[in-house]
Amino acid sequence: MIRFRHISLWILLCYTAVVPLTAQQYAVSDIHPHLFTQATAVHRVHETTIRILNSSEMEITELLSATILHKDAEAQAVWTDYESDFVKLKSLEGRLYDGEGQLMRVSKKSEIKDHGTYEGNAYADQRIKVLDMSAHRYPYTVEFKAKKVVHGFFTIPYFVAQPVGTSVEKAVFRLIAPSDYSFLWKGIQTKGQPVVEKQEKRTEWRWAFEDMAARPEEPCMPDSNAVMIYIAPTSVTIDNHNGLFDTWTNVGRFFYELNKDRDQLSEETRKHILQIVEYAPDRRSKIDTLYRYLQKNCRYISIQTGIGGWQTLSADFVETNKYGDCKALSNYMKAMLAAAGIPSYQALIYADKDHLPPFHEDVPVPWFNHAILYVPQEDLWLECTSKQSPCGWLGSFTANRLALLLTPEGGQLRKTPSYGIEQNKRETKTDIYPLEENQNARIHTRILVSGEEHDTYRSLNDQPLRKRQERWAEETGLSVVEWQNFSSSCQEGTPRCTIDCDILSGSYTTRTGKRLFVPLLKPHAFTQVLPEDKDRQWSLEVSESYMRADTVVLHCPQGYVIETAPKEMQMQTAYGSYTFKIEKADTTLTLVRTLTILPVSVAAEKYGEVRQFYLQMFRNDQMQAVLTKR
Repeated sequence: MIRFRHISLWILLCYTAVVPLTAQQYAVSDIHPHLFTQATAVHRVHETTIRILNSSEMEITELLSATILHKDAEAQAVWTDYESDFVKLKSLEGRLYDGEGQLMRVSKKSEIKDHGTYEGNAYADQRIKVLDMSAHRYPYTVEFKAKKVVHGFFTIPYFVAQPVGTSVEKAVFRLIAPSDYSFLWKGIQTKGQPVVEKQEKRTEWRWAFEDMAARPEEPCMPDSNAVMIYIAPTSVTIDNHNGLFDTWTNVGRFFYELNKDRDQLSEETRKHILQIVEYAPDRRSKIDTLYRYLQKNCRYISIQTGIGGWQTLSADFVETNKYGDCKALSNYMKAMLAAAGIPSYQALIYADKDHLPPFHEDVPVPWFNHAILYVPQEDLWLECTSKQSPCGWLGSFTANRLALLLTPEGGQLRKTPSYGIEQNKRETKTDIYPLEENQNARIHTRILVSGEEHDTYRSLNDQPLRKRQERWAEETGLSVVEWQNFSSSCQEGTPRCTIDCDILSGSYTTRTGKRLFVPLLKPHAFTQVLPEDKDRQWSLEVSESYMRADTVVLHCPQGYVIETAPKEMQMQTAYGSYTFKIEKADTTLTLVRTLTILPVSVAAEKYGEVRQFYLQMFRNDQMQAVLTKR
């Protein structure tokens, strides 16, 4: 992966300052009562100062004191930071205070844990530093003070004035730079302009926040929910490479030039590539062939040392050594496609299913941690680090977000594909055979998954049988007495997987006298229930979209008939749809359930309606059939 200089939300809270430690008291009784409402922590003081020393060097200092009120805020009592060839942590110290504000202990240097940031198939110069001051006896207050120097940077750490669920007494963010220093900035969930103080050669920009009551963490809340300031320098210098960062075009141009001509292959290798695609009938077939060749012959190893965090290894290096990181493998695939006469562009992207950083077209901050490839002639995106993904499939890892294409003309922001109900499907056929002599049941089910859900099963397909069985049992919530059959397979070239399963399930039914109560949808029940929240503050955001189609056939034990079956129902809303149909025979009951979940953004006042829709689906899926003995 590309070195993530922006790092994570909490890590950036830990770009900190050395300030002389004082006998500061943090009595919880001094906190204004309204700051306790819906808060898991209170920031007493949070001050960050960033000093731009020159075009390639900055000093970052911070003081953070946080009163921890609840276990959900324990992460704020743990300081996490990074070091590398470009970043040096000069000092770090922590203090712990009890609820009355009395000093309990001061950290020792030996308490700062130091270990690598990558494990397994990785080679990196980054080190992670962790200082844990948690007490687990609430309330208590932690105070962190630290200082670091950065040599060469693309981004300036953003300042989180108020994390979700945290109240703030005082927060201050300062940027001190030469008076001619040029930058862009943007506030998230903020208003107003910074206070500017000019001196002869330097200028200070200051953003201040006070007395902010906590805004609660709520289910399905927007990603951009913290109060924050982020800054984009309009020019950068790193490892003797200079570039303009005032537009996305120029950001892309910088990275293109940084990696220019590193996609060259030897004449012998180019001839070999042409032999590989010789019998491919068309352009798409050539891409598929070369993608499979990449998957079969090259492996992913993260290489994050020095400028290598941003500059790719050459295509010849990958050809010789058969490994590389995301940049190198994408660059190698680019070179192979070029040898076959197919142009493509590398693209920088942030890879993660959750917690996407904010991107704005008017403030170009390259918060990227991954590289993929784009083939414009086929409008095709390629994930070049996966040994299993079908050609052209991105999955939730990089789908539905902005990527920066690196072209000779400069950077171009382009949205990666989004997957809806046409792609994200789960179809099942299940037969349930309750056993008369006990509460067990024989269950046979065949599951076909496609789209984003198939990623999980494809990754598990190379795992031992026991692990795949355990994952299935965990998902269904069934008690497995005996595995009679279990198999899973994934279709080559398509995002589709099939699971066949025969089990003896324990405690599946309930008996009362002559009646047998049988849950119908237990292996496939809808389980997502939104909590009640009459004071909802945030809008509700549902980004995923999928479809479920389930057919369940209940087979009565000998001597039993269907006495009662669940009622049919149908719901059609802007949030999704749900149908529940029943076919009743003498000794069999067939249920057909179809549900769709649609991506929506719903105002806070409409939260109750969405909750009711989800709750009704959940309740209906819990319904049982009643069998009675003749």
